[in-house]
Amino acid sequence: MVVYRGPGPSGGTTQLWLRRWDDLDAAPVRGTVGAGAPSVSPDGRELAFAQGSEIKVLAFEGGPIRTLTTGTWPRWGPDGYIYASVPGGTVRVSVTGGPADTVTQFTGDDAFHIIFDFLPGGESALLHINLPGGEFEARAVDLATGEMKPLMFGTVPQYASTGHLVVVDGTLMAAPFDPKAVELLGPAVALVDGVGSHAMSRTGSLVYMTGAAGGEVDNTELVWMTRSGSATPLQPGWAFDRGGTNFGWSLSPDGARVALRRRTERNNDIWVKEMPAGPLRRLTFDEGEQREPWWSADVRTVMYSSGELGDRNVWLRSADGTGVATLVHDDERSLGQGT
Repeated sequence: MVVYRGPGPSGGTTQLWLRRWDDLDAAPVRGTVGAGAPSVSPDGRELAFAQGSEIKVLAFEGGPIRTLTTGTWPRWGPDGYIYASVPGGTVRVSVTGGPADTVTQFTGDDAFHIIFDFLPGGESALLHINLPGGEFEARAVDLATGEMKPLMFGTVPQYASTGHLVVVDGTLMAAPFDPKAVELLGPAVALVDGVGSHAMSRTGSLVYMTGAAGGEVDNTELVWMTRSGSATPLQPGWAFDRGGTNFGWSLSPDGARVALRRRTERNNDIWVKEMPAGPLRRLTFDEGEQREPWWSADVRTVMYSSGELGDRNVWLRSADGTGVATLVHDDERSLGQGT
């Protein structure tokens, strides 16, 4: 079966629905109006969900609904605990109730933690992290110590029994992964474009939801917005694949060009668009991820962050694409754009 959030009993409301594979139709789950983030117990008999600011559990065959703790995004672990997101990190609480224990705490610029899946053996879990500027990162967390290890960019991290780490970053991606060593064994490859979210069973079945554009890759459009709220496309009919969450486009000081991040060959590079209807030119060809472009005051150069997860530094390149990129600042920390 699959449990998902769908329309509620009245306009503007939502509730949880259950679709068993041997049934033709889905049925609403009792007592779940306004609920979200469903998580089915390993034996398939109970359901954990978030409703308001509380984590609740119900049995599919009936009986009272019990409240366990405050929090959001519950995930039913293999160890008899339910894990949930709270301000400052994540906690776990016994499925029978009791006090909540801290599992993870924010570090650095973390903004939100969600445990999405558990690795074989139950000693580690896959953690979704909200980062500044709307980026998402997948980490592994040791459930005994709370120690976290960055893995790759993306959201909704899950482990596939084929030995892969699966995440969403605009595209559903899978990378070979060793769950015992808790490390990636190779680069990620694309599975399905335009995926908004997904869930995967231990037997390998995948269910996914496409984005608002119905799976189209080029689904981001830049517009001019007036103070009165009127939007005009930068170039009607032109859109691009933003390569995941992207707050890093930058308008040149003279208003003649825009630098933006665009996915190219499953990698993110910096491109420059001549306005209003001029050509789009690729500016960077480096390995790794290029993000967060920023124009110089004289519009002759574009600054950006580049590198792999956990080791991004600041680089500079001529806006006309000539010459080579110049390292501006190398830091032990992974750098991104500020204000």
